[in-house]
Amino acid sequence: MAGENKDGYTIRENSSFEEALSSLGDVREIDDVLETLMFALSVRPDSFDLIPGFTRLRMAKTDSFVVGGKEIPGLRLTFRIVDDQTVELLWAEQIPEAAE
Repeated sequence: MAGENKDGYTIRENSSFEEALSSLGDVREIDDVLETLMFALSVRPDSFDLIPGFTRLRMAKTDSFVVGGKEIPGLRLTFRIVDDQTVELLWAEQIPEAAE
């Protein structure tokens, strides 16, 4: 199992992640949230929960919040730790309000 990598993990986006991300639109605030998640994934990806029923898939998520009167939706990223140097992002989606 992957552990803490002092040099940081390389984040790799697969094509389904890129497609899902593009469907979220071009919102600067979402980019800021993603940047924060990417940092966390590059430092300690194993601190995120495994998805129940899977042995390698993990989920990172954020809560929705308001910035300058604009609501930023919660995000859910699905990823896997490929090896002790690489994290692969598989999917991104907005979390429906009722699910938060």
